[in-house]
Amino acid sequence: MNNCFQNFDSTLGGRQVLPATYNVSDFLKHRMEEVVMLTEAVNEKPFRGQGFQRLPKHLRRRQMSHYSKKLPRRLQGTQSNDEVPGPGKRPSRKFRRRPSNLQQEYCQRQTKNTWLETHIWHAKRFHMTSKWGYMIPEKCTTKNLRCLYRAICRNAILTDISYYNCIQLEGPEIKLLENLKKCTSPDCGLTFGAKIFLNGEKEGHLPFFYPDSYPQGIIGHLSFIWKPYNNLDSKRTLWIWVHPLIHFSVKKCLEKLFKLKNIEECDTSKDIDKNNTEIQTIKTENSSDLNKDMDLMNIKSKIKNVPFDKTPKFVSEDQLITMTLLKDTLNRFQVTGPVSQNVICKVFNLIEIQNNNNKSKEVIDTDNDYEPSKKKIKQDTDLKKTYEKKSKWWQEYYREETNKKSWDSQKKFFFTLNECTKPTDIPSGSVIPLVIGDPRLTMPERIQKKIEPLKKSPSILENYFESIFFNSPIWEPHIRDEVSMSKLSQVQINKARSKKIVPGGASNSVIPDTNLPRIPILLVQRPGTANIKNRPNGFGSGFDIICPAEYGAAILEAFSIKNVHIGGLREIELLNFECRNFNYYFQPDSEAGKITSDNLAQFYKNRYRNLPPNARTNFIKLRSPTPFHCAWDLLIRDWINLIDDKKIHNKFNYKVLRNKKHLRELREVVNKPQTFNFSTMKKLMDAAGENCLIPVVIEFVKKGKPTDLALICLPKKEDLLSGKEPEEKIHTDINKKKINENIRDEEQNHVQEPLPIKREENTRDTVEESSSKNSKKESNWVPNLSELNNIINFPSRTLMGYVTVGDFGLSSGNSSGLGYVSILSLFEIIKMVNECNSTSLKVLVKNPTQRNYKFAKLTVPEE
Repeated sequence: MNNCFQNFDSTLGGRQVLPATYNVSDFLKHRMEEVVMLTEAVNEKPFRGQGFQRLPKHLRRRQMSHYSKKLPRRLQGTQSNDEVPGPGKRPSRKFRRRPSNLQQEYCQRQTKNTWLETHIWHAKRFHMTSKWGYMIPEKCTTKNLRCLYRAICRNAILTDISYYNCIQLEGPEIKLLENLKKCTSPDCGLTFGAKIFLNGEKEGHLPFFYPDSYPQGIIGHLSFIWKPYNNLDSKRTLWIWVHPLIHFSVKKCLEKLFKLKNIEECDTSKDIDKNNTEIQTIKTENSSDLNKDMDLMNIKSKIKNVPFDKTPKFVSEDQLITMTLLKDTLNRFQVTGPVSQNVICKVFNLIEIQNNNNKSKEVIDTDNDYEPSKKKIKQDTDLKKTYEKKSKWWQEYYREETNKKSWDSQKKFFFTLNECTKPTDIPSGSVIPLVIGDPRLTMPERIQKKIEPLKKSPSILENYFESIFFNSPIWEPHIRDEVSMSKLSQVQINKARSKKIVPGGASNSVIPDTNLPRIPILLVQRPGTANIKNRPNGFGSGFDIICPAEYGAAILEAFSIKNVHIGGLREIELLNFECRNFNYYFQPDSEAGKITSDNLAQFYKNRYRNLPPNARTNFIKLRSPTPFHCAWDLLIRDWINLIDDKKIHNKFNYKVLRNKKHLRELREVVNKPQTFNFSTMKKLMDAAGENCLIPVVIEFVKKGKPTDLALICLPKKEDLLSGKEPEEKIHTDINKKKINENIRDEEQNHVQEPLPIKREENTRDTVEESSSKNSKKESNWVPNLSELNNIINFPSRTLMGYVTVGDFGLSSGNSSGLGYVSILSLFEIIKMVNECNSTSLKVLVKNPTQRNYKFAKLTVPEE
């Protein structure tokens, strides 16, 4: 019976029950309202305007046309229909020309010039330049140099010099020193065999020559570090750091010196392609965020380290000497400033090594108030998988008792380093090994305030420098490879930060202490300047940081967030100019110096050619013999001919005086010209040679600023006695008639010549005409050296030398410059000053584009 009276929606599973009775009047009332609404909608005319135009004008707002939620609720539906975008227009040409595979194009851009690990960070904030086969940050967008100078004097500044290449030599110590001795000289300072360098305590610097070619044939300056002694291994390891411009010359010289042969032709790109499967397994074990099906190109782009097995190696015939090119496998940074040691202690997080139960413990934390509780921390499963499969290199390395003792002494030193007031409290050139944690794990979220220098008394750190102190795992190639491969990705770091219990706490609390990554590094102390007027003792001192590959960007970001200025090439040049470091600049008698000079000369010539005729300086009128380069060979030739009264037109080989004993004697004479003795000066000149160039520093007495390639001239006695700065007369232009004739001929030829018929012939003619015009431009306003018999007498004052680098000195407060003069001209000025009873050597300096001579004080720099 109940089945006959079931509800209408029972088949649908509903539970609605119809009432037994229903009011007909209410039903008709609701239906009538619906009919009225339908008739109004049908009779209403279509509105073609925007939804907000339905409102009266006093209620309309401009934002309603862009943001529909500003409309009344009843009109929001109409506005949303109006906002439906139409067919999109064609993308711009920039996006149409984008490559199909951005990852491949990104890797291809790095083939022409090698990118540093910090390239992306620098490219967003710096002007980049291509030099020496690398893309190097040239200068930051800051236009003022004084803020950078203040950072050097008061705070700290960091620069990336990872483009310096490292060459590793392995073999018996006696055999290494026996051959390297041929390329050095004890007259220039300490060499590879000095006792202070052999035990690995300090880094050395020296000029490197071709074998048995001293005092000529210099390649360039380099630095070196010996691996500390190891009783278990009879072989010694030597790291040689060279500039990329002289890397090829040094490599070829060492190959010839030790008779080395390449084991196999090792192309980095091919080797990585062949071993993609091996690299993929390593990276997937240490990267939980990588998919197993990821394209191999994505994996290869993340690998910046070249494994030690794939680096180019050279072996001698007797299999005793091995040379390995560690190019682009180590990062090197320079930290300069009085608080550099305090910044290093704040950025780096020292991790204690314990062999008991294979555990390790953190001993330094940037947040002292943060105490992580292991019970409350939920470990991330991905981070666990990352470390379970990977072995720990420090567990094996620190099992040896000597390495454990070395770590204990390093830990004591690190605690004491933060108490130093300046970097010079540490012995100069000291090599300090450390093992730190990943700086990204303890990096603060916001930029910190500047670190003020301490005012405590300097600590005595010499007690910590023991022979066992200098052992470091960074010398082991397999450890460097493992450290680079086991680097945490940024995704894992972000996951660790998201798991923090206390906001702002250290991210390493999420990762187990036993699994914190260890990074071996070397700190190399740089002494800076000493005994320079208007500069504090130790100005420009700091530390060099050497770390394995893959951690360059992490260290740079950690320093930048600690409010440390980041610099480029401009800042390095500023520092070396203020410190008067001649070794940084390529010296004129080296191959690198000649290549750099030729490139600069070509740059100046092209810039001069692009100027309009009325803006070109007439160097013939101003008596500037070489406005685009320094003619050192002609300078030495003319001075020898002038003193010896010989007419020799051959070019003389010149050299820079590097003998420290001779430079010391010469400095004493220059500082006290009253003690001039002709016999002693004659002996010094005979010992040094007549073809020597002497490095000098000039400081302007009055106003003015020297530029690069400025002329250092010998004053006359009248100039010294009167004290007035002379002016170069505007000489008559010999080529004036020839210029007018050339212009007249060009105008006539242009009118008489018919129009060209063939386009190919026309293009060939225009190329030839442009090259001939460029040569004419130089010959019209630039002196022709082949026609000049003597360049030193071309200006009204005798030419002594050139200024290679000139600018306003921020430390001294006046204009100064670095340059070289002939040793014969230096003797002449000493004689003249002695006759005039002057207390200092004053010379005249003239810029190539000016007429005025400026008085400047000449000194020989300190060692």
